[in-house]
Amino acid sequence: MCEQMEIDDKRIGEMVKEWFTKTACGEWRRLRQDPYHQIEFIVTMHFLEEYLPKHGLVLDAGGGPGRYTIELAKRGYDVVLLDLVPEMLELAKKKVRRAGVLRKVKQFVQGSVEDLSMFPNERFDAVLCLGGPLCHLLNAKQRKKAAKELVRVAKKEAPIFVSVISRIGLLKSILVAFPHEMQYAKHHWKVGDYVPGLQGEGFTAAHWFLPEELCELFEKQEVEILEMAGLEEPSINYANSILNVLIKLENEGRSKYTIADSDKRLRYISKYTNINDPEQVKQLIARKQCSNSYKKGLCLAYNRYCKYYKIQWEMPKYEPEQHLIKIPTKEKLEMLIANAGRTMGTKLQISMETGLRPIELINLKVKDIDLDQRTIYPTTAKNGAPRKLKISKALRDRITDYITRNKRKPNERLFKTTPRGYSKMFRLTRNKLAKKLQDPTISTIRLYDLRHYFATMLYHKTRDILLVRQQMGHRRIETTMIYTQLLDYDQEQEWTCKATTNTDEAQQLIEAGFEYVTTTPDKLMLFRKRK
Repeated sequence: MCEQMEIDDKRIGEMVKEWFTKTACGEWRRLRQDPYHQIEFIVTMHFLEEYLPKHGLVLDAGGGPGRYTIELAKRGYDVVLLDLVPEMLELAKKKVRRAGVLRKVKQFVQGSVEDLSMFPNERFDAVLCLGGPLCHLLNAKQRKKAAKELVRVAKKEAPIFVSVISRIGLLKSILVAFPHEMQYAKHHWKVGDYVPGLQGEGFTAAHWFLPEELCELFEKQEVEILEMAGLEEPSINYANSILNVLIKLENEGRSKYTIADSDKRLRYISKYTNINDPEQVKQLIARKQCSNSYKKGLCLAYNRYCKYYKIQWEMPKYEPEQHLIKIPTKEKLEMLIANAGRTMGTKLQISMETGLRPIELINLKVKDIDLDQRTIYPTTAKNGAPRKLKISKALRDRITDYITRNKRKPNERLFKTTPRGYSKMFRLTRNKLAKKLQDPTISTIRLYDLRHYFATMLYHKTRDILLVRQQMGHRRIETTMIYTQLLDYDQEQEWTCKATTNTDEAQQLIEAGFEYVTTTPDKLMLFRKRK
């Protein structure tokens, strides 16, 4: 059985090598051949520019004809290009010479991503594995070995960039472009493996990934996932017309999150209707089964499109539905924190204890935290007032450990990720715990619910709505009232009670979250805290 598996893996490797030997020139043209593939290249470069160090040695593993190698060399990086196929490397050498960056490409190495033994531990300042090299390892043990190797050769704190072919995206492509292969769709979804001749034709052997599968592959190597991004299949209209709107928003100084949301919503509109026909767009939005809040977002994004192209339309008015927020229990939030990794657990505990917005947490710098005073001074988003937030001793110790382990400097951001990346990893962590405990209520907890929990608990302890407003960073008291649920806990909560006659002990109890109740005739101060 083992011999057969070894033969199978060897044959798969030969198939992959044969395919890319005959398609080397096509692989070089792929990222420039049409607007769709150009978007893939642009988005990839966006993330490289965001997370790469300012300089250093980069490994481009499975880099093929060197498209990304050349781009990084032009930006001043030293690069080592590794690929399985000799023809790819020969083509890469020609392209590198033509681009005038040969001196920046230190080595051209033939080899597989699953065996990087030619490189010592912690050799590279950044590691790339783009275009799907991991997908061409059908054996799960090979993929695990490759992930381990990519991590091994990266220096501590070095970014690792990996792209794979999405299983969900593949099924979409089958529906649109290869309907004659629908008979294999169930196999692709359940197994994720493709072998030409057995499950269709037209490509080489490959494994299609699910997002959680890719995360788990690297989390097992104790890698922090900073961000995940996916490309849906855009239309040519999207590439040629919506991109202009996004560029205008960027030139106007709009935040990248506003641009990303506009991108997503306009892409949805262009996919399902004629984006240049306002009446069709109105009809699409009106019929969509979603909340009024989402419909309003679609309208705002389309309004930006219409302004750019001077299209006349009357924007519909969708008022967001008002509903009470369901606050998660302290026990479930603590379970989430306990079952998250060290870095994610630290983020979640900060969110729970301070009520920071995700963007505020991600923008925190080391110098914004006074560890001695156990105080955080965030940069308040949405033009809110400055504020300072107290944290527990346990959280202070956890942050101190994180800063020490990761060697963070005062002017560096505490967490090297994005709000979107934080949100995605929260959902993966939450869903994994819900599945583990077989508790579907956990999967309903949203990242912003930690902020809601903070506001509600703070109001319940202080009964001071103005303090809650200040601590939440709100400009309008109405916003605070939406976030804060004024619940009557007394009827359903049990209490831990403490008594003391000592002023210092009383102060410690209040700092620990106990609420002063009364002083007895014999000068005994009584305190309580919910269990």
